[in-house]
Amino acid sequence: MIPRYWVNEVSGRMKEIVLKFFHAEKVEGQDLQILKDYIKEWLDASRLPMNERVRLNDELKQITSSYKLMEFNQRLLEYGIDPF
Repeated sequence: MIPRYWVNEVSGRMKEIVLKFFHAEKVEGQDLQILKDYIKEWLDASRLPMNERVRLNDELKQITSSYKLMEFNQRLLEYGIDPF
């Protein structure tokens, strides 16, 4: 599966959420869940071993703030996963 890239989303909603995230503005509620779902799509499409993907997905489920999601995204970069 090839994950979608946020700039190709046509409604403009994803761009609004991602720009808030990039500018370190608080992202919460449904917007935070949209970002988590987007990152999960990239994680699931990666070639990491299954046990590593499961572990990271479990960790992603526990994230409750945009700050923690930014930290998580930085760690994904170490695995070569760059959803943004």
